[in-house]
This record gives sequence, C-alpha cells and structure tokens, in this order.
Amino acid sequence: MKKSTLFFACLIVMMTSDCFSKSARLGESQSRFSHVKKAVRQIPCETNDECPFGKECVASICIEICTKNLCSEGKYCLPTKTHNYRCVNCLRNNHCPDKLECNKKTYECEQPDPCKKAICSPGAPFCIPEPYQSLPYTCVQCTSDEHCPPIGGVVRHCIQNFCLFEGQSAPAVVAPPSALDNDEDNEDEMELEE
Repeated sequence: MKKSTLFFACLIVMMTSDCFSKSARLGESQSRFSHVKKAVRQIPCETNDECPFGKECVASICIEICTKNLCSEGKYCLPTKTHNYRCVNCLRNNHCPDKLECNKKTYECEQPDPCKKAICSPGAPFCIPEPYQSLPYTCVQCTSDEHCPPIGGVVRHCIQNFCLFEGQSAPAVVAPPSALDNDEDNEDEMELEE
C-alpha cells in the first residue's frame, strides 16, 4: 500500500510540474517563452547537406541563407539548391516597376503575357499576344500546321492563323466598328476641305 501511495504521489507531482512548464500565467508575455521555441527549431548539423533547402550549416546549426542583405541595392537574395544564394532582379511582382511582372523562371521584370489569362472559344482556341478591339490578345484557330488536322483526308495548313485547305486564301479581316467610324469622320473632313 505504501508503494502504491508513493507512486501516485510522484505521478501527481510530475503531472502538475509538466502542466506548469507548458502553460503561462494570464497576462504574461508570450515572448518570455519564445526562447524555448527557437531552441527547438534549430537543427544541429555538421555539413550543409544536413540542412533543408534555403539553409546552411553555420556553427553546427542550420540557419537561413538569405537573412542578411547579401545583395546590392535593388537586387534580392534567392537560395539555390547547393545551399548557396544568387542575387536576382525580383522575387515577387511588387519588386518590379508598374505594369511589369516578375517572371518566376528567370526572376526578371517583364511585360505580362496577355495570353496567360486569355479566354478563347473552341473555334479559336489559341492565343497570340496581339491586341484585338478592347482585348490585349487575339484568339485564333491556329499558330502552326500541327493545329490543323486534315478533313476527309485533305490536308490543311495554318495561314495567317486560319486553318485553310491548299489554295484557299485567308478571310479578310474586318476592322472593328470604332476604326470604321474614324474613317467616315475623315471622309467628312475631306469633303469640307474641298
């Protein structure tokens, strides 16, 4: 009986001390316990290969590679697979001047591709980055002969972004109504001058 009482007493003491160490009193700052979290997150290492991507082994601890401003002004630090870094022009769109976007492959600021968000119909499923009326892109039937399957065994070719049979010419492109209105205004002005 004494052994079991002693066992339960030790168990109760261990449980209360464990609960106390994991809790904080009301009104107490969380920053007081932040050192515990930081100590747990540090990964011991001997070489860079033991560290996750974006970290390097320094003084036997894996630390972020791009913590300091390692690059010249206007450049941004990008971790590499070899536990190193390189300086690039941008990492996000807000690193670029207005109307430019950061290319996530080259990390250069570039004009945005209007075809990236294009919505084209099945009759003209391909996008080319040329403005059409109010759109910054044009939807077309094809951009190469591969997009024009034969019909009834007769081969078709991509000519001026239309799938056409041999000897057939591309349809005339009709100017948007706003362009026609401007031409009529010009004709009126010409008549007035005469």
